[in-house]
Amino acid sequence: MAAPVRLALGPTAFPPGPLSGAWWPRSDDLKAELPALAAVFDPHPGRITRIATTRDAWSTTSHDLPVQGHTVRARWVIPGCDPYTIRLFSYAVARWDLLVIPHGTAADTAGRLMSAASDPANRLTAGALVAAEQERLPVGGPQERPTVPAGYGRAWRSTRPHIDAYCRHSGPVT
Repeated sequence: MAAPVRLALGPTAFPPGPLSGAWWPRSDDLKAELPALAAVFDPHPGRITRIATTRDAWSTTSHDLPVQGHTVRARWVIPGCDPYTIRLFSYAVARWDLLVIPHGTAADTAGRLMSAASDPANRLTAGALVAAEQERLPVGGPQERPTVPAGYGRAWRSTRPHIDAYCRHSGPVT
């Protein structure tokens, strides 16, 4: 029996916040983790057909990720985008933006991040929530703090406005 998916989704809210919830994968292998996440959405509230995320967050960087019954197409966005976000696309519902909690994060920290990301009153982006959690925690061992893999947070400018719109939010959304 597969382990339960560690996922928290907020209620559909209007106006929508920057996040739909949070996902806490058990590893950085997206090819291994995505099938369980996709199964939560299939068939209700909608089959995941595409994702967009930063390549640096995952050890698997294929463009086609097999899940049960179909293939999910991955779009790898460039460094500089929020490294803690995965965007899930569905034909039926449009999309969900999830905070991706690093797999090595302590359970109590992950719980706080999942609660905050799924709160309909939240107006912080994924990166801003993680930064706030890092500031909240006392300096301790690496297991107590969400960590940023090498290469995250590099300055970046794009000549493609549609990508800038996805990457530009790094603080509170008002």
